[in-house]
Amino acid sequence: MKKDAFYDRAMDRIRDEMASNSSHAIQYIGEQLTQYLMRYPEIAEELANEKRTLAGGLEEIRKAAMKAPRVGNMAMIDPEQGMQIVLAYYGVMMEMTPPDLPLRPAAKQEQKQDGGALDLDALLGWG
Repeated sequence: MKKDAFYDRAMDRIRDEMASNSSHAIQYIGEQLTQYLMRYPEIAEELANEKRTLAGGLEEIRKAAMKAPRVGNMAMIDPEQGMQIVLAYYGVMMEMTPPDLPLRPAAKQEQKQDGGALDLDALLGWG
């Protein structure tokens, strides 16, 4: 993997914005972008763009959702579509395989004295 000044700058910018914003959406987008950057270091220059932010990428997802077909008052952008929108916002237009990251952080494993019963929420990472 080739790393250069753009790579370091892009990684620092993403991590700094993640550190200053605890939003689950910002954290998810930032983690996805760091994974893309590690897998595809050639996109570093685009991700280092000072005029682009994780919050700006999230805003682009919101705009796309406003244009998406609605059911009642809801629209959906799946995670892969969302990341394609964010990457396009940063100026990345190449085909890439998305990183394999969960939608939610993994649940902490705890020892329970419950007779071996399964907690479905914890198993799915929701609890």
